[in-house]
Amino acid sequence: MAFQYSRKGCFKCGNLGHIAENCSSEQRLCYNCRQPGHESSACPSPRTVSAKQCYSCGGVGHIQAGQ
Repeated sequence: MAFQYSRKGCFKCGNLGHIAENCSSEQRLCYNCRQPGHESSACPSPRTVSAKQCYSCGGVGHIQAGQ
């Protein structure tokens, strides 16, 4: 059985359609604010859940769909 990544988001750049292993992006984005230049542990923006987009389904308010 082959996995389909069309709805999966890349953990490196946040775009859909590929996984981090196959990502061509030069920069990794912060999981919190989606900006380059820092990791989420050093993010200057307040941590919120409301603006998060799910890497699996593309929905808002969470980052991973329940399985």
